[in-house]
Amino acid sequence: MHIALAADQHMLPGLHVTLYSLLASTSAEVHIHLVLEGINDRQISRLQDTVTRAGKGRLHKIPFETLGVPEGPADIHGSRLCFSLLVLHKFLKVDRFVWVDSDLIVMKDVEPLSSVSFTEPIAAA
Repeated sequence: MHIALAADQHMLPGLHVTLYSLLASTSAEVHIHLVLEGINDRQISRLQDTVTRAGKGRLHKIPFETLGVPEGPADIHGSRLCFSLLVLHKFLKVDRFVWVDSDLIVMKDVEPLSSVSFTEPIAAA
């Protein structure tokens, strides 16, 4: 299963909770595609530790600037990171992925979302 998230340094505390609860809620092997902006190597190492402790995930780091998000207005928090969702499908070499906000507590396995059959490409919330 492929999960995508995006985060900057302001989202780190919630991101650890999201990653751990996501991995604790599933029995599937999870590839975590994490779009990062302004996060240093030490912080990335701590995120990797969180994923490793949960035991069934692999962390794939994607620097935000490599996505080619077009210039434009920022969101209400001054970041363009949220727009990575709009271009990430062009970057990932996977058939499908589930986007998860980086400030959630995951209570149930999201794996069924990754296998829903659609007749057309779709983005769903």
